[in-house]
Amino acid sequence: MMILTALLIFNLFIPLNTRYSLHYSDIRQGFYPTFDCLYTYLVDVGKEKGKDYLQNSYLTPYCRRPDVNEEQDETLYPVYENIIKTSSFKELKRQNVTSEQLLQWFSPIDIAEKYEMYRNDSDVFHNCSLPWFGSMCQYKFNFDFDSYLSFSDIVQATTDAKTKNASDISTRTYYGLLTSCNRGSWPLCLDWREICDGKFDCINGEDEYMCDQLEMTECNSNEYRCHYGTQCIPLVFLKDGKVSIDCLDGSDEAVERLFHTSQINWNCLPISTFRCEEQIGRYPESFQCGDGEYLLGVTLPITMVSCSNQRDKEVSRAMLTNMEHISSINCRETFYCALHSNRTFGSRGIDHNGMEMVPILEDIRNEECESLSQYCESEWLVIPAYPILFGFFQFIYFTNRSVDEFKTNIKPDLICFNAQACPALLTEIHPIKFLDGLTCCHSSDLIFGDEMKDFNYIDAMFSYRKHDCARKGIEKSCKNSSYFYCNESMKCISFNRVGDGNNDCYFGEDERFNACQLNDSNRFQCSSEENKCLSLVAVGNTFDECRLGEDELFAYTQNWAKLVQFPYLCNNEHHPGINFDGLNDTDETNCDYWPCDNPYTHCNQYWNCQHGTDELNCPNSKCSFNEHECYNQQSGLSYCLSLHNTYDKYVNCCNETYVEREIYFYNGTFDISENYFSWNDSEYITLDKVCRIDQHLQPSFITEDICFYPPENSFSPDGKTVKLIPNNEYLCHYINSEFPKYYDLFFKTLRLGYFPSVLMNNSIATISKTNQLKKTTFNISNEFISYCHRGILVLRGRNQIKTCFCPPNYYGSQCQWQNQRISLTIQLVWRSNRFTPVVFQVLIILIDEYGQIAPYYEQIIYIPNRDCNTKFNLYLLYPERPKSLSNNYSIRIDIYEKIKLEYWSSWHLSIPFQFLPVNRIATQLIIPEMKNEKSTCILSCGEHGKCMNYVNNKSLFFCLCDNGYSGINCNITNQCNCANDSLCLSSDICICSLYKFGPYCHLTHSICQLSNNSCQHNELCVPNDYRIDLNTFTCLCQDEYSDERCENKNNRIDIHLNKEILWEHSLLLIHVITSFDQKEHERRILLKKVPYNQNILTIHLTQPFHIILAEIVNESFYLLVVREVFQPSEYIQTKIESKQRCPSINNLLNDTVRQYSYLRRTKYYPSLCHTNLELMCFYDEVHMCICDRNRFSNCFLFNQTRNNDCQGYNYCENGGECFFNNQTCPTQFMCICDDCYYGAKCQLSTKGFGFSLDSILGYHIKPKISLNQQPVIIKITIFISTMLLVIGSINGFLSIETFRRIKSRQVGAGYYLLSSSIISIFIIILLTYKVWELILSQMSVITNRSFLYFNCVTIDVILKILLTFNEWCNACVAMERMMSVILATRFQKQKSIKMAKWVVLITFIFTILTHIHEPIRRELIEDFDIDDYRIWCFVRYSSSVRKYNSFITLFHFLAPFSINIISALCIIITLAYRRSAVEQSETLRGHLKNQIQQHAHVLYSPCILILLSLPRLIISFANKCMRSAHQPWLHLIGYFLSFIPSMLLFIVFVMPSKTYRREFKAWTKQISQKLCTTR
Repeated sequence: MMILTALLIFNLFIPLNTRYSLHYSDIRQGFYPTFDCLYTYLVDVGKEKGKDYLQNSYLTPYCRRPDVNEEQDETLYPVYENIIKTSSFKELKRQNVTSEQLLQWFSPIDIAEKYEMYRNDSDVFHNCSLPWFGSMCQYKFNFDFDSYLSFSDIVQATTDAKTKNASDISTRTYYGLLTSCNRGSWPLCLDWREICDGKFDCINGEDEYMCDQLEMTECNSNEYRCHYGTQCIPLVFLKDGKVSIDCLDGSDEAVERLFHTSQINWNCLPISTFRCEEQIGRYPESFQCGDGEYLLGVTLPITMVSCSNQRDKEVSRAMLTNMEHISSINCRETFYCALHSNRTFGSRGIDHNGMEMVPILEDIRNEECESLSQYCESEWLVIPAYPILFGFFQFIYFTNRSVDEFKTNIKPDLICFNAQACPALLTEIHPIKFLDGLTCCHSSDLIFGDEMKDFNYIDAMFSYRKHDCARKGIEKSCKNSSYFYCNESMKCISFNRVGDGNNDCYFGEDERFNACQLNDSNRFQCSSEENKCLSLVAVGNTFDECRLGEDELFAYTQNWAKLVQFPYLCNNEHHPGINFDGLNDTDETNCDYWPCDNPYTHCNQYWNCQHGTDELNCPNSKCSFNEHECYNQQSGLSYCLSLHNTYDKYVNCCNETYVEREIYFYNGTFDISENYFSWNDSEYITLDKVCRIDQHLQPSFITEDICFYPPENSFSPDGKTVKLIPNNEYLCHYINSEFPKYYDLFFKTLRLGYFPSVLMNNSIATISKTNQLKKTTFNISNEFISYCHRGILVLRGRNQIKTCFCPPNYYGSQCQWQNQRISLTIQLVWRSNRFTPVVFQVLIILIDEYGQIAPYYEQIIYIPNRDCNTKFNLYLLYPERPKSLSNNYSIRIDIYEKIKLEYWSSWHLSIPFQFLPVNRIATQLIIPEMKNEKSTCILSCGEHGKCMNYVNNKSLFFCLCDNGYSGINCNITNQCNCANDSLCLSSDICICSLYKFGPYCHLTHSICQLSNNSCQHNELCVPNDYRIDLNTFTCLCQDEYSDERCENKNNRIDIHLNKEILWEHSLLLIHVITSFDQKEHERRILLKKVPYNQNILTIHLTQPFHIILAEIVNESFYLLVVREVFQPSEYIQTKIESKQRCPSINNLLNDTVRQYSYLRRTKYYPSLCHTNLELMCFYDEVHMCICDRNRFSNCFLFNQTRNNDCQGYNYCENGGECFFNNQTCPTQFMCICDDCYYGAKCQLSTKGFGFSLDSILGYHIKPKISLNQQPVIIKITIFISTMLLVIGSINGFLSIETFRRIKSRQVGAGYYLLSSSIISIFIIILLTYKVWELILSQMSVITNRSFLYFNCVTIDVILKILLTFNEWCNACVAMERMMSVILATRFQKQKSIKMAKWVVLITFIFTILTHIHEPIRRELIEDFDIDDYRIWCFVRYSSSVRKYNSFITLFHFLAPFSINIISALCIIITLAYRRSAVEQSETLRGHLKNQIQQHAHVLYSPCILILLSLPRLIISFANKCMRSAHQPWLHLIGYFLSFIPSMLLFIVFVMPSKTYRREFKAWTKQISQKLCTTR
């Protein structure tokens, strides 16, 4: 485990000073005084193997928090000797002094804000002299330090210094808010961790009241139930790192245990964060040390001090020595002498861990003790005052015992206990007395042996009896079915305690039980014991619960590749516990193909190679190229010995088990090769090469061009003494570590090389940034450390009175009291496909059951790009002290988007078990991508509010009040002091705009103002929380720049695309790998579209990188870029070519090797690069490997088995694959859509019958690019639509004029065709409008949302209605013609005309009604799709409406289509039958032929319409959906074909008909005559 506690340091542009700006110096929070606050900001960072880095943020106010019962000694008057100058606000305004200047003079925040508001001329500002600060210049720290010490530094240094006074009892804190707790004469106060710990710490058990409810806690399937039972935490928090303990009992993480002792969390003393301050023991029968540390399975008294703060010693001593309950002082002293005179409790010496042991109690005296009966009036004496000895007991001594008997035996006469707490003991004793409700028996009933010389004997012979009470019962069965029955121990326990690594049943039934049959998914199944499933609290508890200990090895990951990562393989250091499964494979076996000199062994100060080539040419080496440093101990001189002059002496006998190696140096000219083997002759030295004759050795066949891992037959290089030739004199010893210097190894880019080659001749320098922080050290006296307990001491006033600033979890004049509180951990998650920056303001408030807001609240600024994977830890305090149990409090969390200052969403968190002193809550809040809108509910919110529901509970509602209003129903007008550009939520709560701060938002962050933007290139500057620092900021860089101030231009990579490789692929995944020295590599993922009609894909990278890979989704990988050292602002051109393809190991290794385990198969990887010289990279299921310059396979974790569901939160719709842009720190999600779907979330569909021009052309239109640069398909679309407009307009005009004539409308068909002609004009105009509207909106020329929305709900719908109506008109023409043929002379023209008028009206209304659902379901959506921002017109149907839409669309298409076909056939067949009846000499076939020829004009219309409709029908049914990315032309043709029938009315109906042609000619003749007349 790697844990780093660090103060987050921002870039400061104004020097720090030793004066401090107070908060709330003029404001009191809550009903009890809290004022004069300083904030400390702490960041706790850590990581477990196989897990991501975690960052815990703590912004904690240290304030004056006096108890209401303590004397209020606030400074009411200025301390004038500490003031440089006092100025009235009026005077300061006259001098044009700004509030910013006051802050630079370290004015308290609220004083500066009051000056900015300027409502009272009499208000004054005191400019304090160094080192004083405060509104009255009343405070100073009593430290001598330099000018670079922040308050966070002081807090950290004070906390660290407390370890020196760990055993000082005066520094202890206590819980005093359980007012009903009676501890009698017990001298030690209650600690909050002793409440609900399973033992009575109050005489009447008030501390255990209602605690049985904790066992009944049930959690959701996506939550983990903490073992203690007080809370449920998100499953993603489970085993995420020991630096972040989210359960109050710490059961979500592995424990920190000191060696083999009972000390858990032994390192808590100097830690002030939640992982210690907010933690209790995870098991019963544990002793709470009081600062997060606890002793596992220990009840007091204890014979050996174990708590770091020695609280166990104090309690043990008090149990045995406290006799305040005895009224007579003489009796008290005599009793003490009788029990402890010349006795020692505990041991002295050294324990098995080498730690010094000191007795708990030692009393050596020479005087004799006196008789108890002489001074004690009672018949007996008890110790301790109530039954807490060994957890449950009380000893009784009769006062008539002689002094001599006490000298040899202190065994009690009677032992008393509470029968309810120890019912099982009743079966073993003979009760003889009942004392104060306790059951008593002779000590011989429970203690074997007659003599007990001291309490050490009693501890050895009696302490085990605590298990009889805690683990045995007398129950015959369990009344509650959710409890487990210990049949031997006769005890009922919760099923949650079964298999938890702790015997809750005396005979261990709970741990022997097969918990696998409970079907609990949150259990760990032992691979070595198939019937053993452990509660997760037992995993990582430092005890091997599984037979082979896999529960400890796999505490955080069961992935071998993560547990034993590639850099740790074959490095001469065995991984602990690696061969737990009994296999022969370990990380150091089968290393024959592993180079001894590789990036992870190079320069580790240990010779992995036999002649030390891995330690040559290292940084900071004193020697030249290919020289080893050698030290002469006698002369103290160092030599540099070249490989060319170094030799191994041949060995005559190699049969020995150990062959001693002799190394020589020779720089002469003689040939010594007969007796010496030169290191320069081989890259690889083995025993067979230096053995002169040896039959049993097999020669090494390993290639000579690389030095491989030393095999078993190599001889040891230890003791590298170098001698001279020829006199055999000692020269020196090689400087070499006895063991490899391995720390935490991570993926290294050493020797990776550069691909493509770097376009520069100069050498490449490593670019790194370091912050040179001056380490501030100062001494704090023990007096100042102990005075404020867990607070920070300042000196106040002219008398320099000791005063304490307390964190929220403590209060009192000396921070001596433990506070009731809510310790809240929040992890905010923002996943969006947007690339625009976003900043959130999080408001956390406490509300009662009526929705009233409590006065204590907290705020957080959350920037997703900066704060991902960050847990915010903060305290909420109840408005009353002690809290009122009649009020049912809960937490409401509101989030506001800070840039636009608009409400976003809210969450509701319940606070279970409010009788507990500390309520621990840990939650993950997933911020919705779209802000929450008004909900429909029955809650009355009046005129000034709107009803909203909570994100995490849609059935729970609240009133969100308008600005300036509050109350449950938003009926209270706030007396608001908030600035005008802020949001006023109550009289005390304001939400500030981006560049404003202060309690009422009147102060301005000048560092980020537009005229003084600290971020270059006008990027967004976000001030950091003013409570952390007033002069720091965060730059949110976009586009082409990056780094802390957006000062560096991003790297540009142009990828030349190979169309043969990318055929029919529209998407590429770009994997960007970045290596770090002190942490694991980072993998970022970009989803890029393969551009249409372009051969180059350009990406800009904002962060450093070393490797870039391209993935054709679910097919193959290609190596694009390799940079051994990152080059900023570099322009790289690369290609996707077949030689850069990374094959799978399945294509490189044979079947036998592929079947090997991870630890064995991976050892063959280096040989792959060495034997395949053209190979650039390859991968397996968990690794990606790069062949480096030395042909070593340098591998790093690269998981191929991604589940594509965004870690369980799939934001993609319709089965789309979701994944994050960064596996370590995700901030954006991306979707790969199935066929038939498109859009950023795959929310848009082309399924179903019908065409949409948006889906066909949308992605081909390039945003923000001029029309002449648009793709060919767009230009052709414009051309076609223009041609259709011209042709359609002419057709429509001519048709209208033809069918307007009286003779054209002598039957109903004329009216149908006239209507169709008019409609066709509208259709072609709307089509042209639709094409241009789509193109201009997707080009971002038209952006007005109202205009776009109007078009969305009208244009497509009207087009559908008109097209459908047109088809029905054509069908009606065909039907009327059919009826005229069938009825013949019975056909009535006037009746057909009348009917046609009604049919036209009814058909039009029917068509509209059947499409009425469309405009209702249409909406505009913003789509941030990969590289483009688009606005789509989107139709969303419910399942039932979708079925209806499909049916009605098919009906409107197939019905007219069928009518046309049937009508044409009926006309021909009817006429043929009639003719055959008259002219029987001709066959029916002949008549059919003749009729077709005679009535061809009647058939032309339906046949042409059918032919024009067939392509659309075929395209629609041949494809399940429109795959516009792959087949845009086919669908575009089909789309335009649907408009052709409307354009061809003149050709289809006028030209074939003699009547209509005659009328058309008549019209043309009439027009010609009019034209001639006008001339």
